[in-house]
Amino acid sequence: MRVVLPYGRAQIEAEIPDANLMGIAVPRSPINPAIDEAVEVERALHNPIGSPRLRDLARGRRNATIIVSDHTRPTPSGKLVPPLLEELEAAGIPAANVVVVFATGSHRPTRLEEMRSIFGEKTCSRVRVLSHECDAQDHVYMGETGINHTPVWVNRVVAESDIRISVSTVEPHQGAGWSGGAKNLLPGVCSRETIMRHHALYSHPGTCIGAVKGNPFREDLEQAASLVGLDFVVQVILSQKKQISRVFAGHWIEAHRDAVRVASDLLNYQLPEMADIVLASVGGTPRDSNLWQVEGKGLTRVGSAVRQGGVIIMVAECCEGVGHLELADALLRGAPDEILERFEGAEFTVASNKAYRIASLQKKAAIYLVTTGLPPGAFGRIPVRLFSQVDEALAAAFASVGSAARVVVVPRTPEVLLSVSPMSVASPR
Repeated sequence: MRVVLPYGRAQIEAEIPDANLMGIAVPRSPINPAIDEAVEVERALHNPIGSPRLRDLARGRRNATIIVSDHTRPTPSGKLVPPLLEELEAAGIPAANVVVVFATGSHRPTRLEEMRSIFGEKTCSRVRVLSHECDAQDHVYMGETGINHTPVWVNRVVAESDIRISVSTVEPHQGAGWSGGAKNLLPGVCSRETIMRHHALYSHPGTCIGAVKGNPFREDLEQAASLVGLDFVVQVILSQKKQISRVFAGHWIEAHRDAVRVASDLLNYQLPEMADIVLASVGGTPRDSNLWQVEGKGLTRVGSAVRQGGVIIMVAECCEGVGHLELADALLRGAPDEILERFEGAEFTVASNKAYRIASLQKKAAIYLVTTGLPPGAFGRIPVRLFSQVDEALAAAFASVGSAARVVVVPRTPEVLLSVSPMSVASPR
């Protein structure tokens, strides 16, 4: 069977023998785009979940901040922010008194041309737009969380705003369980100190993809949002082509949980057993622009689906290379066992955690990357193999695990929540 995988702004095809294909991990039912995206946005804003309408919440306030996803996320903020500006104007807050903040967390700042690409000149000329920078000195201390004692230092513009609104996409997340809700606030617009303290919860046994209740990572970021104050959220579930399918607006917890319930039902995909080979893509641009994103949105997502001794083939352009200097350095600091040992004894950083996860995954399964953006020495002594053609990677994988290998294809890893049947045999054949 010929399968298609997104790659950058294009796509590549691979041939999988029918006898080897275990399945293609996509939502059980197609996630169809809304018949009219503008009408769906209007429906959600007119009927908020667990909250008054935004124009009623904002009445009497002088200014507002809208926190939006950064350039690494597919959130269609350009379609969502203009209707929010209309709601705020109806409440008496003119667009000139609104600041749109790109929630970059510890990513690089969103560039002006990227902001214009997301919003267009018209919206950018109506409001002030800025990109959060976690290393800036201008953060405001809002208190400490109870669960993790995370000191909450937040962007001053956000902290001093009269009303705070978050716009994001709801999809599976390896730490927070699901993206959306308060996640745009932490890590989105917090200081590096706050992000590092919070992200140390990645190593907590209760932190996992797909779980919200009882997940300390999610609970900590929601406690931070309570300290700062988050007034209203707009969240979307996207179709396969990144069109708006459903919109959930309203209270930052209640609307988020409704979105999670719907998304979970749509995106769960159960495998009958672990695969010998997993062939996957993170869905092309913007998520496959660098290794930083590919690790979290791709490699970490499929690790549970491959058997011990199997092969993961990740298709990712990585036009920006590794995408983060600290991660690039962490990957070069020794063999996998040395990276694992160093992580256990050192102060937590997001980059070292990513290197740790790559080293850990490589000890379970071979990692092959089909890419044109990463240099041969990018992984140092971690034996990750790089290929320029997917068919070459598949041939090498079959040669490694056998011609009868069972293959699972995951065309868009962020858009499916993988699980393996409890009856699956996890040991090598």
